[in-house]
Amino acid sequence: MSISIKSPNEEREGNLTIPEGPLASAEKLTLIESHDALEAACQRWRRSAQLGIDTEFVRERTFYPYLGLIQVADDESAYLVDTVTIDDLGPLADILQDSQVTKIFHSCGEDLEVLYHRFGAFPQPVFDTQVAAAMCGLGYSIGYGRLVESLFDVQLPKDKTRTNWMRRPLSDAQKLYAAQDVVYLIPAFRRLQVELRRLGREEWIQEELQTLFDIERFLPAPDLAYQRIKSMKTLQPRQLAVLQKLAEWREQQARKRNLPRNFVLHEKTLVELARKQPTGRTAIGKVESLRRLDRERYGETLTRLVQEGRQATAEDLPSSPRQGRDLATHRQQIQQLRQDTEAIAKQASLPPELLVTRKGLEKLMRRFLDKRSPVLPRELRGWRQSVVGEQLLERLNAGER
Repeated sequence: MSISIKSPNEEREGNLTIPEGPLASAEKLTLIESHDALEAACQRWRRSAQLGIDTEFVRERTFYPYLGLIQVADDESAYLVDTVTIDDLGPLADILQDSQVTKIFHSCGEDLEVLYHRFGAFPQPVFDTQVAAAMCGLGYSIGYGRLVESLFDVQLPKDKTRTNWMRRPLSDAQKLYAAQDVVYLIPAFRRLQVELRRLGREEWIQEELQTLFDIERFLPAPDLAYQRIKSMKTLQPRQLAVLQKLAEWREQQARKRNLPRNFVLHEKTLVELARKQPTGRTAIGKVESLRRLDRERYGETLTRLVQEGRQATAEDLPSSPRQGRDLATHRQQIQQLRQDTEAIAKQASLPPELLVTRKGLEKLMRRFLDKRSPVLPRELRGWRQSVVGEQLLERLNAGER
């Protein structure tokens, strides 16, 4: 069933005619393949209050993504900027930083990463229709196609996620798919803005969008790279110190050589090295997941890193999730907090996941039990504090009385 947010106008919103259906022909698109054409388009875009933006990229065998295409929609047309054939994207970089032009994305996390790597800065200002849709009660992490269907009763063609966006020439099917990803962004933005204003949630989304501009989302500090390894929770503190050294080295190598982390050394190999802690050629040869080529290439480095981790002082041991308070005896309280969250979310017509995740509830429980100040974790501060955080804290305090 389609969910609709009423538009304040009928067929037109501002100067933009809402598309009646998926684009039928690539002839309606403008493919920009030269610096001069890009400069001319940017002069036009500067007169727009908003632009719909999306990116297509490839990163299967690299650490840094390769930008293949940038799609742009203004109030009247859709444009495809060919970043493979245009070397100088300076005019577009200026537009992305123009504070007078709002850049509208849908689920912009990866787009922001790609644009940051290409231009050295995040676009400003930004609006994310996926975040806005959640705050308007349309569902958590709603896909672009579902949002378009909900707002405009239009079904878009299936995606082309397996397309090689670096190959030229682009087919008409590729061009049409790419353009569809931006043509509905401005009308969706305007409808969602009306609803956010009606609900009094404009400040919420501005606060939420600021969390997207954290470089450590995709470029963690190398000495903290170990925290992204899922199996770290199974390691003892001394083993974790070894893993920290190994993961830091791998992170630096991946960036330097522009390789995916697991192409340098697989995650399971790091964990096995941290567990077994080989200190010589014979011992490292018994690490089953370490390939012979990697053993020959990195053997000395790996044994040195293992030794450095083993020699870490007690004060230098990294924090381990296993060192946190055991919540096994508090599952019922956490479940009650979850039920309270769901009740609050239902009353506010919000997805419960938007308010707080289970991980956030566990953090709250630990901080409360440890009597840490402030008790509310970062995930429950800001706009969430008055909406849900204070009520959950009141529940915990009532249980102690």
